[in-house]
Amino acid sequence: IFFRLCSAMKVKSFMATNVCSSPPSITFQEASRLMVDRGVGSVVLLEHDVLRGIVTYADVVKHIAAGGETTQRVRTQLSDELLTVNEDTVAADAAELMKKHKVHHLLVVDKDGVFKGL
Repeated sequence: IFFRLCSAMKVKSFMATNVCSSPPSITFQEASRLMVDRGVGSVVLLEHDVLRGIVTYADVVKHIAAGGETTQRVRTQLSDELLTVNEDTVAADAAELMKKHKVHHLLVVDKDGVFKGL
C-alpha cells in the first residue's frame, strides 16, 4: 500500500528545498568543505539564480583520484546537459530516471525551468 501511495505522489512532496548552493566558480576544495561543514553530499551550482549544475561527493573523489587539483574550479568540469525533473513529476518516474542514469541526486525545476529543490 505504501509503495502505491508513494508512486502516485509528486516529486515536490519529497524534494529538499533547503539545499546547499554556491556559484560554479568555487574550487573542488571549497565544494568539499561546504559538504563537510553542512553534512550534505552535494552542492547545487547556481549563478545569478540560474541552475548551472551540481557537484557531489563522488564527483570530488573522482576528480582527485584522477589527479585533478583541489584548487581547480568546479565550472571546468560541469556537464553540458543537466538531468532535471519537473516538480510535478510522479515520484516513481523520478526514481526510474535516477536508476537509469545511476545518480543519487536529481535537480527539480518548475515549469519555467527555475530550480526548486533536490
